[in-house]
Amino acid sequence: MLSFRKFLTESYSLIENIELAAAHVHDEWMKRNPKADWNASQHVPYADLPEEEKEKDRLHVRMIGDIAQTHGLDPSNPEHHDEIINHFGSAAHEEWRRGFEAKSGVGAPRMKKTADGEVNINVPWAELHPDYKRENIAAAQAAIAAHTTHMI
Repeated sequence: MLSFRKFLTESYSLIENIELAAAHVHDEWMKRNPKADWNASQHVPYADLPEEEKEKDRLHVRMIGDIAQTHGLDPSNPEHHDEIINHFGSAAHEEWRRGFEAKSGVGAPRMKKTADGEVNINVPWAELHPDYKRENIAAAQAAIAAHTTHMI
């Protein structure tokens, strides 16, 4: 019975830490994205987010742990950050592409403006224009910081 109690305590602690880390990820997102019509429902304190939106932030925290474990990386080691960011950016972008293509069709272009003109962002991460990698890189950096602060 004592081991079960320890399991519950550790499980509760893990859930609590994920929530703290997810709130950190959301706070950083709000700093990067000023309130506008497109994000008004998400531009609220973490505690006031709908559960679906909170889960997106939790996912970012869990992704850092999964990437670190899968690739033998340490989120608290700055020398590993570039590799973690690249894996995170690729995974997050591919997840977005699956959702976009489910609505718009496989291979459907999604054109976005850049200083150079227009680019299709429905391409693999390695081919994505740097302007559109920035948000995933910033999200990865926030998730690494949150994971390092609250999960280790």
